[in-house]
Amino acid sequence: MILALDTSGPFVCVVVADEAGSVAVGATGRRPRAHAEEIAPLVSAATAGRGIDRVVVGRGPGSFTGLRVGLAFAQVWGWARALPVTGVCSLDAVAAQDGLVDGWVVTDARRGELFAARYNDGLRIGDPVVAPRAEIADTVAGERVVGDTHLLGDPDRRAVGTTVIDPAGLAVAAARQDPDPSLQPDYLRRPDVTVRADA
Repeated sequence: MILALDTSGPFVCVVVADEAGSVAVGATGRRPRAHAEEIAPLVSAATAGRGIDRVVVGRGPGSFTGLRVGLAFAQVWGWARALPVTGVCSLDAVAAQDGLVDGWVVTDARRGELFAARYNDGLRIGDPVVAPRAEIADTVAGERVVGDTHLLGDPDRRAVGTTVIDPAGLAVAAARQDPDPSLQPDYLRRPDVTVRADA
């Protein structure tokens, strides 16, 4: 069985599934941005009495803090049980839950930008990108798009995304095994805080 978890969005998503992506048990957090508080209880409840063979964790793109919580938790949880831990692109879960075969996934990156990834025959083509909403809108024009589509071209930087990764989509993405199983988070842009050169 696979334990998969994702903290790239506002809510924690946890699922235990078989190698075909069939969900045994899944749960989504109740409080936005409460990754650190909710992840351990959700994982504990989902894995109780179940034999886990490997761990898969969403590596984003997403918020810096959220991703670090999920990646750190997955690595420690797997290490403590001598289980392999691999990463998966979080946008793959959105594509799976929306049944995307050919087209684009877009999700809110804040600051008037979107994360985006292109899919063909159900598989992601290349790495996800981040760009201004209007630029992404031009890029995806005429193709099927899922995710935070209401933000395409929206000039209001205060408008926020509503896409939440669900356990079924995460289970499918985890079962497929990303061809790049790296645990390097996909931040896609530089951090807001930098170290001064003379420090």
